[in-house]
Amino acid sequence: MAAVPRMAKAGNRLCAGARGPGGADAVEKAALEIPELRTQANVASVIQALQDLKGVKTAVIDLNTHLAVVEYDPRVTELDHFLAACKEAGFDASEYRVENRFPKPIKLKGG
Repeated sequence: MAAVPRMAKAGNRLCAGARGPGGADAVEKAALEIPELRTQANVASVIQALQDLKGVKTAVIDLNTHLAVVEYDPRVTELDHFLAACKEAGFDASEYRVENRFPKPIKLKGG
């Protein structure tokens, strides 16, 4: 397995909307689906693994939906690093895409 770059998590800075595009604080978000998460201890271990990656600004996981959102610097890290970090923490993960969860159009009542 490829080595995953790690470093201590830096403090939070301005929200993504306050940063200039492509500037020194360029930030992107990735959504991950981690279906095997069952407990808060699982969540804590995955969050720690993600936040230890160099370039990750924040990582948040919703245990109810099994979804994680990672805010990161794309010049430093990428999706494959997040997937590897989850795997190292003991959980398979994949990139979350709405079209994978809802492949057919949703029909709304009354419309």
